[in-house]
This record gives sequence, structure tokens and C-alpha cells, in this order.
Amino acid sequence: MAGKQKVVTLLHLIVAYKDETEYNVLAHAINSLLFLF
Repeated sequence: MAGKQKVVTLLHLIVAYKDETEYNVLAHAINSLLFLF
């Protein structure tokens, strides 16, 4: 399940980047990945 590992990695990035702008960008990236998987 490589896809799930990528999502977990992005979740860790969200914790690292708590700035709202970064969060919105990463959240959009996660939504895109979840759509692909």
C-alpha cells in the first residue's frame, strides 16, 4: 500500500507546516491523491 504511506507522509508534513497557507496546499494535494487512489 505505497499510496497509504504517501498520505501518511503528507500528514506528517502538515504537522510540520502549521501555516494555514501550507496546510491548504497540502490538504488539496492529499485530496488529489485520495482521488487517484
